[in-house]
Amino acid sequence: MCNFSTAIAMKTMQEGRDEGRVEGRENYVFDLRALRMYLKSIGKYDDAERAADRPECFAELWEKYKDKI
Repeated sequence: MCNFSTAIAMKTMQEGRDEGRVEGRENYVFDLRALRMYLKSIGKYDDAERAADRPECFAELWEKYKDKI
C-alpha cells in the first residue's frame, strides 16, 4: 500500500510518460511525412514507400537524409 503523496507522484510520472509517447508519435509522423516528401521529390519512390511500411527502414533512411531535409 502507498500513501497519498506517493500515489500523486506515480500518477504524475505516468502522465509524463503518456505525454512523451504522444509527443514522440507526433514527431515521428512529421518526420516520416517530411522524409517521404523529400524522397519523392528526388525520385526515390520505392524508398518512400519502404520508409512508410517499415519503421526500421524509416530509421535507416532518416539517418541518411535528415541533413538534406
